[in-house]
Amino acid sequence: MPAVPSFIESSIPTKREYDEYVRSLSASSSTKAASHARHRALGLGWSASAALLASLRAQSAPPAALYAAVSAASLSRRLAEHPSRCPRCWHDASQRCICARLASSLALSLPVRALILVHYKEYFKASDDAKLLAAMLAPRHARLLVFPRDLPQLHAELRDDPAHTLLLWPAPDAATLPQWRRALPRASPWREEAAASEEKPFLRVVLLDAVYRNARTMFRHLHKHAEGQPPPVHVALHPKTLSVYKRAQQGYAQASAATVAKSNDPEALRVCTVEAFALLLEELGEPPEVPRLLVDGVVINNEALECLASVSPNPPGRRARRRQQQLADAPADTPATPTE
Repeated sequence: MPAVPSFIESSIPTKREYDEYVRSLSASSSTKAASHARHRALGLGWSASAALLASLRAQSAPPAALYAAVSAASLSRRLAEHPSRCPRCWHDASQRCICARLASSLALSLPVRALILVHYKEYFKASDDAKLLAAMLAPRHARLLVFPRDLPQLHAELRDDPAHTLLLWPAPDAATLPQWRRALPRASPWREEAAASEEKPFLRVVLLDAVYRNARTMFRHLHKHAEGQPPPVHVALHPKTLSVYKRAQQGYAQASAATVAKSNDPEALRVCTVEAFALLLEELGEPPEVPRLLVDGVVINNEALECLASVSPNPPGRRARRRQQQLADAPADTPATPTE
């Protein structure tokens, strides 16, 4: 397997580990040739990944091992491609770092812990929003985990107190928050009828962070591989406001929500991960100050992304180009169909 930087074993690297990794790279350069040279030197190029997969297949490795190898190589490759990114906010450290504008070490009045399972394809992307929870909340209230690398750590957390664990996911059979609370053991302080002053155990909330297709893969994996424990109850929320997330504003949320339009909560995918968690906190009784600061962080992240787009706008991807061509070739009276 290609060499993986040691700090990739932790969800968010320390500054020292990150700086040491950056210094280990060859001289900084923005040219594609230099980037490819760094990949070859680190054994992280596509050819190395292909050779790794061929070797594993020759050894009859199971699909899980192949998937783990591909994801680990992808994570390493992304870190090598972006040595100047801030390890906390995932923006360029010298030009667009937003850490100074973000609140930090926020403490919740409720004992709630977010277990943020980020798909490996989203990890270290500036556009990702779930990183803000780990960056802004106190460590006892948030833990960032990467799928599939950190699944053992996630399952260890889930085994700690299954009764007080839920998964935010808008499946057709998802429970509402009141339904989840009524299903708790009668002695649980989290039940609606429990005294407000009674001390509550930590409530673990699993958040799946990815585009819908990959989030659905993670959801199915958690249900099929629960490691001897029943999968966490999945709960759907009912957002009443439009998302402030940049992807959602560009049509991402509408396309995602179409996949659950027939569920009992068709609006549940119209918010991003941070907004969903903030909404859950408010429904659980958290004062509005911290949820509002979390959503403000999404707006700050949006502003950094808009700055990046204005400086170096990305050309449309293959799917977008194909869609544009289809629209250009369609007759004038042909109604447009929604994108995936």
